[in-house]
Amino acid sequence: KEETEITAANKIAEDLPKLDIVLKAKVAEGGDKLFGSIKTAQFTKATAALGVEVDAKFVKLPKIKELGTYAAEIRLHRNVDVSVPFKVISE
Repeated sequence: KEETEITAANKIAEDLPKLDIVLKAKVAEGGDKLFGSIKTAQFTKATAALGVEVDAKFVKLPKIKELGTYAAEIRLHRNVDVSVPFKVISE
């Protein structure tokens, strides 16, 4: 059973970094600063829309305060971690 879970996690780990994940956020007028912050729920919703389900409690996002490119750390299994790049753009 453990091997099956690891194999499934590795498959997802291969697919996730290939996705073009773009999160839209509101920005303060005349700048790149975000109005609010990016939540893991937004990230998991974006990955689900691209066909990959990820449990929000295993997603670790950096502090995101402005537009740009970031990487989310996702733990798919206790032996399988993956870093997934994504962009934050203005709405």
